[in-house]
Amino acid sequence: MSINNELIAGAFGPQPEIEGEGGYVRWRPRMVRQSVFYDLETTLANSGWIGATPTMAVKYPISVVEFYPEFAIYEQDKVRFNTLALDQGDPGDLQEYELGGRFSRDYRFNMALYAESDGIGASLFSDLADRYLGLTDSPFIGMYNYNAATPTLIVRLEVMGFQYVRAPADVAPYEHHLFFAELIVRDYVDQNPVRMPE
Repeated sequence: MSINNELIAGAFGPQPEIEGEGGYVRWRPRMVRQSVFYDLETTLANSGWIGATPTMAVKYPISVVEFYPEFAIYEQDKVRFNTLALDQGDPGDLQEYELGGRFSRDYRFNMALYAESDGIGASLFSDLADRYLGLTDSPFIGMYNYNAATPTLIVRLEVMGFQYVRAPADVAPYEHHLFFAELIVRDYVDQNPVRMPE
């Protein structure tokens, strides 16, 4: 049975454990991370922050990276304004939530934004909060199998929480507009193919 991803993205009240193909996926933590990274970029594009014609008024373009360089020797390697970094997402312990080999695992993703101003930082993370907390879209993220030639939807990750804060003065001086955020998603793991409702 094929799933229309456009319908899933806008639907409220889904049951993530019965949507998608389900089953075992190799390198599952990497698939979770890639799916979250893709969803983050899609959300920023839909909000007008990135893309061919961004609608937000910023001096410097928003860029999404996988890490901040710890030590930059060359000028081109230095972190630019409006750079958003997403870490690898730490997987938690596997928890059994239903008898019969059905488990869940939480992933904790940390983000850091070096914004050009406090207004840009607060606005960008506010848009992400609206998306992940279910105000502008369903609070689920599609997890795809990127091992396949054509990525297929496996399951929907449930957003368990999203929060953000401006860095305190003892972490970054007031003229550096540094923001941090945390996204927690839950992966419903089932080793068997999902049984669709009859």
